[in-house]
Parts: sequence; structure tokens; C-alpha cells
Amino acid sequence: MENRIREARKAAGLTQLQVKELLGIPTRTQQDWEAGKRNPAPWLEEMVIREYKRIAKDKHIL
Repeated sequence: MENRIREARKAAGLTQLQVKELLGIPTRTQQDWEAGKRNPAPWLEEMVIREYKRIAKDKHIL
């Protein structure tokens, strides 16, 4: 089953620890989202994925 948040995080080359440091999303919350134990609200999922893409783009500029 596809997990958009996990796939976007991996595509951005981010670890869960980096996400915690950059976006302040607790590691347990990320783990639960990625394992399908909990689901973020659709608007939050889209916002998180956009941030991962922005971070990935910024990494390529550096």
C-alpha cells in the first residue's frame, strides 16, 4: 500500500529525525503516519508533502 508521506520523505532524502528537527513533527507521529496507524487530516498531509518537496528543492540548490 502506498504511503504518500513516507514516499515523499524518502524522495526528499530526509530521515525522520531530520523531519523532527526541520518541521517539528514528533517522531512518534511520523512513525504512526508511515505505518498507517494514524492518518493526518488531508490538508495536513498535503502541507507536509509540499514542505518535503520544498526542502528537497532547496537541498539541490545548495
